[in-house]
Amino acid sequence: MQRVIVLGASGFLGRHVLAALAASGWAAPVAVSRNPYAAPRTSLLPHGMRRDGDASDPTGPVSTERLACNATRLADLLRVLAGADAVVNCTAGSPTDTVDVARALAQVPADCRIVHVSSMAVYGAAAGRVDEASALPDGLGGYAGAKVAAERALSGHPNHVVLRPGCIFGPGGEQWTLRIARLLRARRLGDLGAAGDGACNLAPLDDVAAAVLATLCRPVSGVAFNIALPDPPSWNAFLVCFAIALGATPVARVPARQLRLEARLAVPLHAAALALRRISPQAATRLPDALTPSLLALMRQDITLDHRRADRLLGFARTPLGTALAQAAASLRPAKSHPIVRTPVAWTPLADPCIVAARAPVASAALAGRDLATRDLASGDLAADGLPASGPAHAA
Repeated sequence: MQRVIVLGASGFLGRHVLAALAASGWAAPVAVSRNPYAAPRTSLLPHGMRRDGDASDPTGPVSTERLACNATRLADLLRVLAGADAVVNCTAGSPTDTVDVARALAQVPADCRIVHVSSMAVYGAAAGRVDEASALPDGLGGYAGAKVAAERALSGHPNHVVLRPGCIFGPGGEQWTLRIARLLRARRLGDLGAAGDGACNLAPLDDVAAAVLATLCRPVSGVAFNIALPDPPSWNAFLVCFAIALGATPVARVPARQLRLEARLAVPLHAAALALRRISPQAATRLPDALTPSLLALMRQDITLDHRRADRLLGFARTPLGTALAQAAASLRPAKSHPIVRTPVAWTPLADPCIVAARAPVASAALAGRDLATRDLASGDLAADGLPASGPAHAA
């Protein structure tokens, strides 16, 4: 059994990677974060949702060893890595913490394999098809700049692999599932016209976890892998299909003037949320989500993540977009009346059930003229806009 340390195990991606490792049969995962017991005792396993206390879930609870660690401190990191075969870095937090964790990891012994989860944000404003050999730009700030600096800090370690996922999408994901669902239901997102013509490089949650496991089993080192849908839709097509899957119909047609106003309101909205969170965290959740300028820029950006290296060297099974949408939408409905879809569903942009049933004009407008290719993002659009980070370094 491989002893695999998961840093950031209390976060969205970290919990899922931990569960996938526990279900693998060959790994003994260890959950590591600043507060390891903040992670729920049960978690989302690939292709199935578990809810705490749901005895009908056949997968059973996930039980793992849990350790506390401040991964920005080398001594603390070496303590938890003693005897480990590999470490998976799923941490997220401030730009400073992101870089400090990478610098500490770069100093661990060479016999410990490092899987570092980075982001497509490292490509900045690049356009067209982008592969892993593309030069990373200098001068990026905030979240994207920290991700570039973290990759460079790790480049000297002889036994590391970097994953660059797009928008990690799946049940429980705040950034690209829950937030987008709230905005669709509020009719603040929908058919964006020309503002949504960029390619939507979704990275299904199961695919990111599968890529992590594949890198632990393959003899590859010192390389990076893009992780995103091979045939991504436009943002318009994704938003329309997700809205229909959620039942948020009729899908809104959002005019450019409204989007410009949203972008102006993003900074004061986020500042208000941070201030209110200090007084009443519950009340802060009632504030509307900010539609940040960088998120809106992402939805216009025509960048295609080249996925072929991951297909060739990692070879993990991919989640079709139709399945990812169904799982995410089902997780947001009442559990008793809407079981989660576990069977993979084939998806093509012109034959997707959600498009065929899309009350034709909106869906066809969203898809019209779009040559489906890949686009990206990572999380962190708030940081990209210069807004303060709100999460600790252990949350991913």
